[in-house]
Amino acid sequence: MWTGTEMIVWGGYSPSYLNTGAAYNPSTNAWRTLSTTGAPSARYYHAAAYAGGKMIVFGGYSSSCSSSYCNDAYSYDPGANTWTTLASPGLDARYLPSGITGGATGNTAIFWGGYGSYVSPTYTKGDGAIFNPTTGTWTTIPAPADTLITYPKRYYHAAWWGADQFFFWGGNPYSISYSDNGASYNPTTGTWKAMPSSGAPTARYYHSAVWTGSEAIIWGGYGSTSSYLRDGKIYRP
Repeated sequence: MWTGTEMIVWGGYSPSYLNTGAAYNPSTNAWRTLSTTGAPSARYYHAAAYAGGKMIVFGGYSSSCSSSYCNDAYSYDPGANTWTTLASPGLDARYLPSGITGGATGNTAIFWGGYGSYVSPTYTKGDGAIFNPTTGTWTTIPAPADTLITYPKRYYHAAWWGADQFFFWGGNPYSISYSDNGASYNPTTGTWKAMPSSGAPTARYYHSAVWTGSEAIIWGGYGSTSSYLRDGKIYRP
């Protein structure tokens, strides 16, 4: 994750669960070690987003969490090199949610989707939450209606913030391995809208997506032909 001056790396698996990390400053070409005092339990497949000058960490897979799925949240202050435990977002425990910096000025952290504790009829998740670091409060993102797009709950999807909305596309739903659809969520109105299917990339997961300021670029991944992909498309909302 990029803070504006440093790249922060935290957690992972090598050769077991990790709760350590470091920050790299390209201006000085130097690393500094992150404090572990008050840090989340060792984990991987968690999500992180930078908002309000802090790294917000949510979820993940850890032997310290119930059934190994986590639903706790923490913030890391890079200036003070300190961790703070946050209130729970109230979501089912999960790993592989997306973590996106959102808001008009990048002042909120958005977490959505993932895979975790079983809730009939699936392990995949279609809900999420928005954290406001100024107020320290969470706002729930409801799951899209099943009638909006085919199998809206998923993980291994790509997500981004753009045009004042949260977007997700593709991924691995609970009934099929590859998806070729997506939707956008408007936090102001609290509503979901399906992305157009015409001209969309072929179904895939493990792909990447970036927002340029006016369009999203989707590229690569693993596709429905059971092969690695080296194509992509541009989406303009």
